[in-house]
Amino acid sequence: MKEPRISRRRTTVIAASATVLVVAALCGGAYTVIDAISGSFRIGHEAAAPATATKAPTPAPTVVPVGGVLDEETALELRREMPDSGDYAYRLPDGRWIKINTVQPLPADVVATEQQKVSMSLPSTGTTIEAAVTRAKGTTSAAGSSQFATGKLTLVISLQAQGNGDGSGNRLVYKVLGAVQPGSELARANEAGGWSDPDEALTAVQAIVSQSPDAAKYQIILVR
Repeated sequence: MKEPRISRRRTTVIAASATVLVVAALCGGAYTVIDAISGSFRIGHEAAAPATATKAPTPAPTVVPVGGVLDEETALELRREMPDSGDYAYRLPDGRWIKINTVQPLPADVVATEQQKVSMSLPSTGTTIEAAVTRAKGTTSAAGSSQFATGKLTLVISLQAQGNGDGSGNRLVYKVLGAVQPGSELARANEAGGWSDPDEALTAVQAIVSQSPDAAKYQIILVR
């Protein structure tokens, strides 16, 4: 008795059905594996991306206070530009540049230096016309040099010749020269005869200057 033959077509159908059942049974797992692989790929890709570099903040420039030492390049730049802030540079006798400000009080060493320079530059006093003219020119020149050095409107109070008005000769009184505007209260004080006492002159000049809107820009030097 011959065994019945199973047709090729039926075998193919059975095999295909089995395949479908296996795939159907594993479908959830297959998707899970695919998702895991896809996720691993994304994670690996993100990890490989270069990190964004963080730029270090630029350090703030060092601010030199009034009276502090400046390098020569910065000092010369301040003297050329003269910023609205009033910052300026002054060269001490030892060659160092220091920061000053034209609308703030000058450091003590700057005041002392300018006092000495002006005092030494004034010609000797005298009551003759020639001596009076020389003294006035010398004082005005000294005030101008100090003004250039400090950036301040410089006033120099010193002994000057004053006519008596009666032809009997001149006498020495304290007057203020330098940054004195014609017709100003300071000019009128000089014309009125100046001051016989140096401290009285200093007090009067300070009082007049304090009324000016530019009072902070003035520097007064008294030469006794």
